[in-house]
Amino acid sequence: MRYFIIGLAAILYFGAPAAFAAPSCAWPTPTSGVCVDDSGATYCVSCPDGKQSYACSRVACSDGKAVSQPPSQNATESAITSFYNNRGEWAGVFRMTGIEKIKVDTISATQVIANVRYSYAPIPGNYKKRTDSGYDQRTFVFNKNGPIWEVTSMGEHMSAKF
Repeated sequence: MRYFIIGLAAILYFGAPAAFAAPSCAWPTPTSGVCVDDSGATYCVSCPDGKQSYACSRVACSDGKAVSQPPSQNATESAITSFYNNRGEWAGVFRMTGIEKIKVDTISATQVIANVRYSYAPIPGNYKKRTDSGYDQRTFVFNKNGPIWEVTSMGEHMSAKF
């Protein structure tokens, strides 16, 4: 019986750090101060290197409100270009060739609207046989899905306001 108790004590002692270690996370990019819903509970997350590790930590948010930052300028431009070229109403007809001006308006902690003035050019041999190129300005709506900001819609022709 004594060996059983000593063995059980050793298991509890050596098992305790694993049982009580900070939860790990695995975001695709470095993340800090982002509140996420995790099975009904809200946490603030800090993942300094963007990889799963014990450097990532979760602590309860004091007020339960998201404290996330809008996407960075490079991430915003990349997401807008990708949406326009691959999912927007002109996908397969035109390609966005450059962003001339951008203004981001925060709507809420989980939504921003980017007002974008951009140039476009036709894709050779496109199915609408369009050959024109030029400039347009539209809004692009970003919604936050977990730690990731993604473009979910594009406004109409000349919808952007500066």
